[in-house]
Amino acid sequence: MHANAQQHTRPASRAGAAAPAFSPRLAATTTTTAAAAAGAAAAPTTTPTRVLILGGTGRVGASAAWSLLTDADRPGAYDVTLASRNRASYDQALARRPQLAKGGAAFVRADAADRASVVAAIRESGASVLVHAAGPFQRSRSYAPLEAAMEAGVSYVDVCDDAEYAKG
Repeated sequence: MHANAQQHTRPASRAGAAAPAFSPRLAATTTTTAAAAAGAAAAPTTTPTRVLILGGTGRVGASAAWSLLTDADRPGAYDVTLASRNRASYDQALARRPQLAKGGAAFVRADAADRASVVAAIRESGASVLVHAAGPFQRSRSYAPLEAAMEAGVSYVDVCDDAEYAKG
């Protein structure tokens, strides 16, 4: 585990769930149960897509997390972890949006400016999607979150930066 990463727990209903296969979209992954694999007539089950939201304790990140966790069309489709530099901001986010706790949003420590920290958080959370909501408009030439997503082999969505950052 990276020095900046912190062990986190999942709600009992989601504990031990296997991470879904890589998906270029935010969509639940259909898997086959062991009974179906053995030839028994069993329906496929849906495994939640694991999403890590970097800056997940801020206004934009917490709103994105809440939206995923309360998706009425696909209840339980997303397993969300909020990443921030400190646990206090996670506690404050849960106080502002109690739905995050009800939805099972977990916490992991990560620093958006530190690629290794973000990679460690991706691996610890089991995420297949990294949503970058730290900022906004940080006007930084650091591409640590994008580089971390590429290194970890996960999908990447940046919801908080301006056009200049995107130009490179």
